[in-house]
Amino acid sequence: MTALSFCHTVIDGNGPYLDRFFTYRVPPELSEQLQVGHYVKVPWGQKERGAVVHSFSHRLPPELSDEDVKLISGIADPRPVIGPLQWKMVEWLRGFYFGTWSEALRCLLPGPVLQGLRKSTKARKKKDGIDQPAEEQPPRLTGEQEQVWGQLQKSLAEGKTFLLQGVTGSGKTELYLRATAHVLHQGRQAIVLVPEVALTPQTQQRYRSRFGSRVCILHSGLTDAQRRREWWRIRDGEAAVVVGTRSAIFAPVEDCGLIVLDEEHDSSYKQGSDIRYHARQVAAWLSRETKCSVILGSATPSLESYALALGGRYQLLELHRRVSDRPLPEMRIVQGRGIPHQVLQALAERKAKGEQSVVLLNRRGFSNYLQCNDCGWVPECTECSISLTYHKAKRALRCHYCGAHRRAPDACPECGSHKLEYPGRGTERVEQELSTRLPELRVARLDRDTVGGRSQVFSEVFSEFASGGLDCLLGTQMVAKGLDFPRVTLVVVLQADTGLHLPDFRANERTFSLLTQVAGRAGRGEEPGEVLLVCSRPQDHFFHHLLQHRWKEFMASEQELRRALKYPPYARLLRLLLSDEKEERLEKKAQEVAGILEPVCHQSDVELLGPAPCPLERLQGRYRWHIILRALKVQDLQNVVRNSRPSLNMGKTRLSFDPDPLDLL
Repeated sequence: MTALSFCHTVIDGNGPYLDRFFTYRVPPELSEQLQVGHYVKVPWGQKERGAVVHSFSHRLPPELSDEDVKLISGIADPRPVIGPLQWKMVEWLRGFYFGTWSEALRCLLPGPVLQGLRKSTKARKKKDGIDQPAEEQPPRLTGEQEQVWGQLQKSLAEGKTFLLQGVTGSGKTELYLRATAHVLHQGRQAIVLVPEVALTPQTQQRYRSRFGSRVCILHSGLTDAQRRREWWRIRDGEAAVVVGTRSAIFAPVEDCGLIVLDEEHDSSYKQGSDIRYHARQVAAWLSRETKCSVILGSATPSLESYALALGGRYQLLELHRRVSDRPLPEMRIVQGRGIPHQVLQALAERKAKGEQSVVLLNRRGFSNYLQCNDCGWVPECTECSISLTYHKAKRALRCHYCGAHRRAPDACPECGSHKLEYPGRGTERVEQELSTRLPELRVARLDRDTVGGRSQVFSEVFSEFASGGLDCLLGTQMVAKGLDFPRVTLVVVLQADTGLHLPDFRANERTFSLLTQVAGRAGRGEEPGEVLLVCSRPQDHFFHHLLQHRWKEFMASEQELRRALKYPPYARLLRLLLSDEKEERLEKKAQEVAGILEPVCHQSDVELLGPAPCPLERLQGRYRWHIILRALKVQDLQNVVRNSRPSLNMGKTRLSFDPDPLDLL
């Protein structure tokens, strides 16, 4: 290292002006210890900033003179934070998702880790009570599980991608655990992803009971100190299994042999800002680079993954029966609104038998909105083009997009009337109605208002539910996924058909998945399960497939529709999202961008759709327009953006790129 006089760094900061390498001179006293990937302190004007070392050189870049280059001030931590493989990933993220160097780097370095490096805070070594031995012995597999495990075990060392499609309760988790044990025996590591923080307590318990303190947890529900400590445990090689949510795909494992995405269909695996990565795509990249195997598991895989499996890109593995041949729950439609008497009766019957229930309503708050009965006034968010949701407990009106809130009025500000109505239902209102109409029912509500991202709330509620201290879990979709409670025999879904009416080509697929997943919480023990779907206008073809658990038939109809309309997986999409505080300036800029893209699209056989206002036209004080590019090959979309980007002068308008968007709202 002594001969390398200059290092090229990526500055830790925001802004497109930082999207390049900044060169510094290596002080002689640091030349022996400085390495690629070190987080260093560098002079920046009159202050210091953090930076990560990307590479070294003997000579200055030709555009710099000797007096332009300053000395590195020091090394924040003696351990490099980014290795050669991670730098390759940063470069791929920046190129595929059209981000900046610093945005891509922040995907790999969580905020708490960066904060510690900026302050030169050492990661604490306290183990927080997790130093436990592995105790649990694997259960016997069913015949169907044995067959699938044989196929998995034979190919795990080949770096394949498997799509494990198994009905709810069929034992997919046990296969994940065995595959993890297999790669650990080979001396490699594993990353296990779940879509929601709500699932980590149960998943954590299962993996730690099998692998002890070799398991590390990474998700946003941890405190900053906990996240920093867990990240450094992985970086220092103290953990062999990483369990976490979406961002755990970037855990600094040295030799990854297996990546598991449980509930792989879930949209939570897609990042919604900055680098809009999908954990499934990152896993595919890691598999290509490191020959690690990937298991995508779900009762209702995404149509994109299913099509790749049918085409031979993924190896399809199927589990058709539940463990112990338990029957799938009987699903019935209850036509009506609110909480029909039939639902209350079913909840009371389960309570009387000592059984448990789950109630899903995918809407928070007390009512959907507030409205004046005399003049029709409805309060809307001042920053977003959406009405405010009424929360009775704090008598507040809240926007669930930007977080803005204000006190609900006692009278209409438009006409002065006191005749205010609260139409619709949210989880808060349902909780109140259940406590009034079934006072003996012990109910716990789980949604973002009661949980607030705190993982200990999940753990406490789930522990109480598992011990029989609660009769009913009520919540949004966080109660629908992956939870395993043997005494749950009834699932109720209120407003079960609401998701079908969203302006999105994936609306039917998402609703089918959500209803199938929540239905799968019932009947996982000795007693059979029942599912009641409360609908106002059930669609015959959709519910016909759902009630009969006919996922393949439903997917066949979706495939036919998507193929005819040229939607994924039969085409690739790239969304350009423009936003501005000024509506007129945004519309003009959107038309200008489309004019630049159009001739390039024509040459590349890429279809341009738009520009048009987004369905949610205003969010967080900014108006939004989008342009959709569609082509058969992702390379054609990438080339259009790369060839057009130098001509895009955005001024005060923000432009972001979303390859393979999951949300068009």
